[in-house]
Amino acid sequence: MPDTTPFLVPPYTRLAEVYDRAGYTDYALSMLPRCLNHLFTVANWAGRHVLDLGCGTGRTTLWLAEQNYRAVGVDANEAMIAQARANMVVPADSLSFAAPDLFHMDMRALDLPMGHMDLVVALGSVINALHSLRDVEATLSRVRGVLEPGKPFVFDLRTVEGLASLERTGQSDGFDNRADLTINVHDRFSYETLSNVRSYTIWQRESGGWQRTDEIHAERGYPLAAIVALLERAGFEDVNVLDLAFEPFNVQADPYGRALFVALRGTDT
Repeated sequence: MPDTTPFLVPPYTRLAEVYDRAGYTDYALSMLPRCLNHLFTVANWAGRHVLDLGCGTGRTTLWLAEQNYRAVGVDANEAMIAQARANMVVPADSLSFAAPDLFHMDMRALDLPMGHMDLVVALGSVINALHSLRDVEATLSRVRGVLEPGKPFVFDLRTVEGLASLERTGQSDGFDNRADLTINVHDRFSYETLSNVRSYTIWQRESGGWQRTDEIHAERGYPLAAIVALLERAGFEDVNVLDLAFEPFNVQADPYGRALFVALRGTDT
């Protein structure tokens, strides 16, 4: 799709309002309880303050609050944060629910006004949205700065193979409710830049008929060894790379096209 299309808008301008309807938050929402269970059973983690980094529409942040965590959500996209704020509905039967704090903020410049976090999570290929190793390093440094010593940072990313397979296999995240919303998705992967360019064409039925909007999003793939090295350089310890079954990651197999990182902030000052 050429960049000159008259329907082109900045990323998430229109996608944010239909993101949940299209099921694009389902993966992160399903992974979050599993990640917490892993921390409970393997790392003996305990804590109350949780940062949801790259929170998007806030469904995972809201889930954390509903489990009585003191949740904070951060996202760099204004439209996504606006949708997250709209999604923050207090449960009618909750007496102890504390609404999450939401911030429109670039994670490379993460700076929270409250105290340190007991856990930082970034699920749904949040780190792939960073377009250089320098950006990743800046983010890891900032995450370390908001974590209590010895507390974990848990994040996933699409592997290089995982990104490449989106185009090669024709795997699609398109959506059609056969009523008023259709989303067509096209992926283009470059081995030269290790980047995938994803084009969304969003059709919505409104009072005047079908309205079209186009968005272009980019994700960058990174060698897993480079991410491990950056974590250690940023002051993280006990770095574990897992697959989505929470088994040690097998580079040759890469069965899910994603890797899960669990690392602890070092206890040195």
